[in-house]
Amino acid sequence: MAPLPRSKALRLTFLAALLAAAAAPAQEAVFDDVVEVIRLEIEVRVLDRRGEPIPGLGPGDFEVTLAGLPVPVEAVDRPGEEVLLPAAVAGDPGPPAAMPALPRLVVFFFQRHSLPSRARGLLRMTHEARAIVRELEPGDLAAVVSFGPPLHLHTDFTNDRERLLAALDSVAPFRAVEPRDEPPPPPVTLRLPARTAKGIRTVERALEILAHLFEPLPGAKSLLFFGWGVGELSAGAVRAGPDLRRAHAAFARGKTAFFALDVTQADYHTLEALLHELAYDTGGLYLRTFHQPAGTAAAAAAALAGHYRLTLVPPAGLGFEGELRLQVRLRGVPGEVLHPASVVLVPASR
Repeated sequence: MAPLPRSKALRLTFLAALLAAAAAPAQEAVFDDVVEVIRLEIEVRVLDRRGEPIPGLGPGDFEVTLAGLPVPVEAVDRPGEEVLLPAAVAGDPGPPAAMPALPRLVVFFFQRHSLPSRARGLLRMTHEARAIVRELEPGDLAAVVSFGPPLHLHTDFTNDRERLLAALDSVAPFRAVEPRDEPPPPPVTLRLPARTAKGIRTVERALEILAHLFEPLPGAKSLLFFGWGVGELSAGAVRAGPDLRRAHAAFARGKTAFFALDVTQADYHTLEALLHELAYDTGGLYLRTFHQPAGTAAAAAAALAGHYRLTLVPPAGLGFEGELRLQVRLRGVPGEVLHPASVVLVPASR
């Protein structure tokens, strides 16, 4: 038989290849790209023009920017209340899923001193702090500590209001206080080994220890600092030493708001500067208690009650990484939002 022309042979070979491919089992396409959705939670406190908490806010009531770029608010919840997750977030096509209420953790920290201008203010505020305890929600957990030195735990985290009030009564500038027994043990604790507590010699070190203890704890966290100042005074300027810088960073990482209730009996003093900075950077508040101690205690209680948690979805592909400036405003609602000055985004591991 004469051989086929070259053109026909090529066509038959191509046709055979097509038939073989059609007969082979189908294979699913494989995609290497992974779409990663990053969600970011931030803690804020919302107050109206009178300093009262604003209830009932939703995602549409907030405007958020990161590094100057708008970021959508996916969800809003209030610590202490049951959370309903949308079906898409919960991963269930059915009705919204309910999550347990988020706890609120509050530490009352008293900086003791024998100087009359500081001791008198501290005594007044140990009394006024009772009003804050009474405003706590039933599910809130609070602890009371003081620094003399050393660091004293008056009561560990508890929701027993009578125990908290008794702990406040035990805070005095002129006597040491031993830790109170706390049966049964609380779900979270600030208890330190006795040797560690006695070795804390400066208030900055005490704040650092507490900030690190607070950092991994769940829930909404606030530290109420009743004191007269932090930092090192040198050549007329106040500087943050290494202990305070580490405390500052741990408060920020742990999303712990620092509320400074300055007990100094003066309209201004040099050691207040870093209290302002800590409060601003962590989403807390600086309050001077000299003229209106009861009013400042009420303002602190209102800020605690105005707590919201915002869930954000940073836009994909913008290369967000590192420390970013945060701005949160209300949309169409008069008031103020206390929020951290910045957030830190860490890129996901590959």
